[in-house]
Amino acid sequence: MGQTDNKLNAEISLAIDLDRNTSAQSSAKQSGGFDADWSVISVHDGDTIRVRQGNRTERIRFACIDAPELKQPLGRDSGDHLKQLIANSGNRVALNLISTDRYGRQVAEVFVNGQLVQSQQVSNGMAYVYHKYLSDCPSADIVRLAEQQAKQKKVGVWLGNHQTPWAFRKRK
Repeated sequence: MGQTDNKLNAEISLAIDLDRNTSAQSSAKQSGGFDADWSVISVHDGDTIRVRQGNRTERIRFACIDAPELKQPLGRDSGDHLKQLIANSGNRVALNLISTDRYGRQVAEVFVNGQLVQSQQVSNGMAYVYHKYLSDCPSADIVRLAEQQAKQKKVGVWLGNHQTPWAFRKRK
């Protein structure tokens, strides 16, 4: 591994450490929608979940990222990876609610054990940064660094010539 690789890894490690310690608080201040205790009812795919808090149930679309569709290569893998991340937290998540999408889903940053799930999905090659909506993403810098790491490691969607989910949907 060269000096450039070491520098990038150090930057990503620093960003992830900062993410663990401050993203939840800073994101909540930016959008005012932080809510810490939700139960995950189901995982639809690599960027959509259904959650419950008391009598309230919400469909959550992950901010900042776009995971492969279920009918694409790695679509099911992405969903399975997300299920594992959520299971490791006892199926509990914290949300930073940002907006509502055109399908009525809440768009949110999702945290498990204090870590941004979007950065974990992207750094493991299970999702892309969704540049089209990145301006609405409080943790844009974190997910961009995670994507650089995934590209460098050539994992998941960066191993081979995979079609992006937005191109796949457009083709339909």
